[in-house]
Amino acid sequence: MKKIFDFFFIDKSRYSPLDNLTDNSRQIDDWFNSHAEEAPNQILADLRQANLELVSTVDQTLNILDFGCGDGIMLASLATKLHATGHGYDFFKIDQKLLRKRFFDNNQILSKERISFYEKDNFNFKNKYDFILSWSVIEHVDNLFEYLNQVRELMSDSAVFYLQTWPLWNSSKGHHLFNINVEPFLHLTLPKADDFFKHIDSNRKEIFTNEKSLTSHNNNYEEWRIAALESYKSCNRLKIEDIQFAIDKAKFKIIFFKPYFEDENFSTIPMGEKWSDFAISGGRWILTKD
Repeated sequence: MKKIFDFFFIDKSRYSPLDNLTDNSRQIDDWFNSHAEEAPNQILADLRQANLELVSTVDQTLNILDFGCGDGIMLASLATKLHATGHGYDFFKIDQKLLRKRFFDNNQILSKERISFYEKDNFNFKNKYDFILSWSVIEHVDNLFEYLNQVRELMSDSAVFYLQTWPLWNSSKGHHLFNINVEPFLHLTLPKADDFFKHIDSNRKEIFTNEKSLTSHNNNYEEWRIAALESYKSCNRLKIEDIQFAIDKAKFKIIFFKPYFEDENFSTIPMGEKWSDFAISGGRWILTKD
């Protein structure tokens, strides 16, 4: 299998300077909790709603892959909750010593035997997995079809694929620019970086609702703007219909779908409606091979 993971992503520095602008330990705790508890629990709840149960048995341990695992917190937690063998793959080497420390600091134990991490040069693309996770990855993908097609190649015949992406810049938890109050779907209506940041510059007082939101990282506006621009460039502007088209093209069957909405009036999308009617970028899918 050709190692094509390299060109999936818009920018390998997708973990933007914004990620390093805070020394607030409370934010670190929140990050850990959201990835070690909230996200895995959401995944398990969605699986139950889809009437799917992933279990390990005495004879066979569930084999899961986090394809774009980031810091590894979510994989480690999910593998523990599912009593599974976890495999994580990303561009950079995971600091497992730091990962164990973060679990220890949050009163949780991380078993080294339960998880393994790989980079592009030591990952075997011929292996097959029972469950593949893609959480907050595809918003950075340059060629979504190639990414999904590679996932399909890594799935066993009965495997389950869980795909998630936040609605960029319109989510209480999926924010890529941090502490900024922009109107819904601005990233879709102003897809060019120059237009987007021109809008932010001209509406700075309204967007940054208080000075604390701007200086929470102990940086001034210009420093924030540079970091935010890098984050913006590392993300695509995928809409639901773009994602759905790639899913169909890669020949996946949708078992479960739920879009993210901040407005309670848009709680569901009927499966039969036209995807192009909804300019929403975020959602959660559970997929199997068609």
